[in-house]
Order: sequence, then C-alpha cells, then structure tokens
Amino acid sequence: MTYQPGRSKACITCLRRRKGCDKQKPTCERCLKSGFKCEGYDRPLVFRPAKQQLSTTKSRSLAPLALAQARGERSILLNDSLSHTAYQARVIGLFWSLYLPNGKALPEQLASISVGGWIEAMRESELRNSIVGKTLLSLALRLVGRRDEVNWMNEQSRRLYGEALHGVCRTIALRQPQGEETMLLLPAIRSLSLIEAIESTKTEHKAQNWQTHNLGEYDLFQMNPPSFYATGRAHQLFLDARLSLIMTLLIKRKKAFFAEAEWKTVPWLLNKKSPKDHLIDILCDIPSLYEQLDAFAQVKASPLMNKASPLMNKIKKQGLISTCRDLEARLTQWQTEFIYFFDTDQEELNNPCSTTCDPEILPAAHVRSIYWITGILIYTEWYDLLHDKYINIDKIGNSNATTEATRAYKLSTLYCRNILDSLTLFLHPAMGMYRLSFTSFQLASVQRFLRLFEGYAGNAGLEQERRLFDNYLAQEECKYERQLLASLEKNRSVVGGGV
Repeated sequence: MTYQPGRSKACITCLRRRKGCDKQKPTCERCLKSGFKCEGYDRPLVFRPAKQQLSTTKSRSLAPLALAQARGERSILLNDSLSHTAYQARVIGLFWSLYLPNGKALPEQLASISVGGWIEAMRESELRNSIVGKTLLSLALRLVGRRDEVNWMNEQSRRLYGEALHGVCRTIALRQPQGEETMLLLPAIRSLSLIEAIESTKTEHKAQNWQTHNLGEYDLFQMNPPSFYATGRAHQLFLDARLSLIMTLLIKRKKAFFAEAEWKTVPWLLNKKSPKDHLIDILCDIPSLYEQLDAFAQVKASPLMNKASPLMNKIKKQGLISTCRDLEARLTQWQTEFIYFFDTDQEELNNPCSTTCDPEILPAAHVRSIYWITGILIYTEWYDLLHDKYINIDKIGNSNATTEATRAYKLSTLYCRNILDSLTLFLHPAMGMYRLSFTSFQLASVQRFLRLFEGYAGNAGLEQERRLFDNYLAQEECKYERQLLASLEKNRSVVGGGV
C-alpha cells in the first residue's frame, strides 16, 4: 500500500527545515534566498507492505529496499524497527565490508600507519554531521552500485556527492573553519577524493577532480597551526594525510608546507615519531627539489640567460646534485637505523592462493614501499641531472659522475622491481578497496620510472619491468588504479607534471 503522508503543500526542503514556504513554483523563493536547493513539491510516497523480512543472503537483496530509500523519493518501512537511519547503517556496513581487508576492522598497528584516522573519524562523525554522512553514504552507494551494476545506486551516489560538495564549499566560504570544525570537513573531503578515484568519469576529468579535492584538503590543514595536530584525532588525521597529499604535490611539483621545520617537529611534541614518520620527512622534501629543478629548467630555456651566466648555471646544477646526495644520505641513514623492516623475505609475503590476506604483515610492507618510492624519486632526478636533462652545457665527463649515474640507474631499477614484486600482496582480492591507500602511489612511481627511462638507449633490461607493470594494470582488481593513472598521464601530457 502506498500513500502520501501529511497535508502540507510546502516544498520538501521547507518541510525538512521546518520553515514557512511561500509555495512559489517551480521553486520556492525562501529556499533560493536562503541558499538551499529547493527539492520541489512532489511529496515522497511511503510503502508499507505486510511484514516482510530483509534478506541477508546476498548483497543484491538490498536493491528493493534501497531503490526508494537512497533516492530520497520513497520510504519503504519493512517493520516498525527498520528506519531510514538503520537502512543507511546497513548500506554503509556493506561498504566497510568491501573496503577493509578481509571485511574486518583494522588491527591497531595497521590503522596507525595508514588511513586509520580517516576511518575512525568517518565512523564517529557520520551521524552527527550531515556532510560526513552524505559523503560516506555516497561512497557506499558508489562502490556497491558499481560492483553490482545497479544504476540507481550510482545516480543517488552522484546526488549525495553534489549535496556534500556543496555543503563543504558553503561551510568553508562562510565560516573559514578552524579547530574542531576542520575535523569534520577533513574526512569528508578525503571521502570525496576517494569517490573521484573510483568514479568512471571521462579520463581527462578524473585526475583533475581527484587532485582538486586533495589540494582542498591540503589547504584546509593549513587553517590550523602545527600545534593543533599534536594530539588526538587531529594528530592521526595529519599523519594519514602527509603521505596521500605528497603524491599530489609531486604531480604539481610544488614545495609542501609539510617540509617546513615546524611542521616536522611541533605535531610530535607529545608523540614519538615512528620510522614511517621519519621516512616521510625525507619524502616531503622532494617536491621542493622538483620546484627547484623546474625553475632551473626555465632559466636554461631562455637563450639570453643561458649565454649570460654559464658559470652560474654550472654552480646551480652542482647545488641540485648536492641536494640529491643529501637526500640519499638521509635515506641511507634511515635504512641503517631501521634495517629490521627489510628482514622479511619478500616471497614469504606473497600468497595469492590464500582466500584472505594477513593484515599483520602490511605495516612493514607499506613502509618498505615508501622507502623504495622515495629512492626512485631521488635517483631518477639525480640520473637526469648527470645526463644534462636540465642543462645544455658541456657534460661533466668525469669518472665520479659516471659512477654516480650508473649507481642511480641501478638502484632506481632495483627499487622499481621491488615495488612490482610486492604488489601481489597489496592487490590480493581480500584487500578490498583499502588497497588504494597503498597501490596508487606505488604504481604511479613505477609508471614514472618506466616513462623516464624508456627513452634511454641500452635499457632493454626494463622490458621485464614494463611487462610486469602492464600485467598488474590489466588485472580486474586494479581497474580503479588503471583509470586514475591513465587520467594522470593524459593530464601530464597537457600541462606537464611530476609523478
């Protein structure tokens, strides 16, 4: 049985806000003046069947229930205890089962080194903040809808996405949020970024939208002083964000505020830095190196500047090479201090025949991958400097430079292969969508390495690495990473870029 509840002729938005409606059509003036989207006058239908049980045998059994609920057009009440909030909780619960490794809560050690802060912030805030609730429900509907090929779920996900994005922009524009209010917006923006990563939009737009959300999160972090991120949930969110946002800054080739001394020290006044934190400190300095390299390349592109100060250009080049040496020395010191991360035999970690993945081994594998990524980023730029990519003057031409270039190439090739060998673990089917926290950066770094070196003669040895990389991208588990990397490459060819 269906019926239209209530007698009011007000628009749906004014009814929800409990405001007087002027009943203007097609949209009411009160909503327009208040900055709200008028949802019109078509009242929702309520369907009350006889006592009906909700099937839990298959995820697709959610479709009859969700068809009306997620659209916001109808409310299907199976019994008095099943409410709209309970339905949302069910869909979101299904999302977490698809997102988390083995569909279970993260072990404490793994949560502390990856995106545990984001997950806990979303769970704590989804019911007390409408923006967070909408982003999480949009993300849940998107993932379930794409998996089960349910079009209406994708449509409602896009609607909720738009409403959440409007809410985030409105909050930032009107209030310039600081303090605890940013703790509600940061996980929401992270969720919007994740939605873009799994969205099947046009290739040229995916990377742009994904980077835009990341840059928004980056700017929001700066609205608070470093001391705000020294304790509690704010500290964990800050730790989560450093690694994920560095990838965007590497693409933009711009210095990160994370690299400033106070941002490397103050957030840890009350907490001891982990080995991962020390490693990311090194990684945070690489976007600054990229920015210096680009500025140097622009100077060399000017014939006037090139002829005017060849000696100065040589000095600048040597300064950039010294920066690479310093970064390598810090990376080597880190490896020496935390050598135990490399004690595990890589082959023992990769067991694709298992139906589950072991989350206990992920923290060390994740830290190793960051080490290899950092090494690739340092050595590829160092190699290019020694082969005059950025400068068109006489080659260094000495044995030390040749030795350094050879070592840079061999080590970056080794690290590339190590990342490829470890991907079996991160792409295990039981990893769920959680793998995106790891694999996007890993694959982007390998892609950059292969792109930079494929033009050099005598590097036929990279054919095996290229074949492994292509095989990974062809896997069904890697479809979201494949789409994102294709979009990043397309954008790079248009505007240039780093990783």
